[in-house]
Amino acid sequence: MIKQNVAASIVNAPANAPTVAGSALATLYGSFRKLKAGERDLLREHLLRLTPDDRCLRFCSVVGSEHIEHYCARSDDRHRIIVGYFWGGVVRGAGEIVFFARPAWRGTCEIALSVEQPYQRCGVGAELLRRLLVIARNRGVAHVRMLCVRDNRRMQRLARKFDANLRFVGSEVEGTLYPRGPSTASLLEESWHDGAAVLAFVFGLRHPTELPVRKAHSEDVNSVT
Repeated sequence: MIKQNVAASIVNAPANAPTVAGSALATLYGSFRKLKAGERDLLREHLLRLTPDDRCLRFCSVVGSEHIEHYCARSDDRHRIIVGYFWGGVVRGAGEIVFFARPAWRGTCEIALSVEQPYQRCGVGAELLRRLLVIARNRGVAHVRMLCVRDNRRMQRLARKFDANLRFVGSEVEGTLYPRGPSTASLLEESWHDGAAVLAFVFGLRHPTELPVRKAHSEDVNSVT
């Protein structure tokens, strides 16, 4: 559905945005952290900046700005966690995890990802997914669902990297992942990310974990015991 035009991305991107040619910069100067309860507008503004094609990939249908406004206004923050990718203090990518059961232990959750075009193909989506799977693992989730349209080949490739089982149903594809239970290492990782984000916010420091994102795979989530 989306045919990435590298030249157009470079020409139309914000002046300080990464490009495909300089993809390592996307995470060298960006940071990942959970959005706080009062930061819903950051997600809304990010989703509104998505191109029509990217909105379709995110919501599995053609949606307008009114739908995004309604989606963000009615979302229940008690049952979801959002991890944002920040560049220059602005959310340029977001991963959402919604829990269908409370408590989440042995339950099911659903994950959705979105990345603005100038920041795509830089490893941002893979790192968002990896962090969301660690969050799911730490809450004892048994099944993680990912939905996308059949044309969203990149999301399908990303899901396969994390050993998702893909099921094609009509125009949609449902991916299912089965994370392991929490471990000391996975709990420490999430705590470290949360603590580093708090320190950066309080002291106005650059996020301590702002490092280039390598290509993430399923072993990054499940290999630590």
